[in-house]
Amino acid sequence: GGVEGGEVLGLIWKTLEEKYKETVVTCWAMWIPLQTVTFSVVPHHLRAVFVCSCNLVWNILLDTIAHKEEGETEPTATATAEEKRMEK
Repeated sequence: GGVEGGEVLGLIWKTLEEKYKETVVTCWAMWIPLQTVTFSVVPHHLRAVFVCSCNLVWNILLDTIAHKEEGETEPTATATAEEKRMEK
């Protein structure tokens, strides 16, 4: 392991270049409305539970963005079913 020949740093930089904008836009799209709801609608005693639940969804979104291949679209149930039929 290690940072031999800058390969790891190069990979990190490439990932940042490819996914930074999508991640930031997704963050704004999710957290700005959710925090508005949190502090305007959600009762004080339920805020921690609400934000923790939203955080779970956020982590799933981050994982999806991080592991999505370039140019890949989200699979649909129909496409998945059709692919299974084609494999037979």
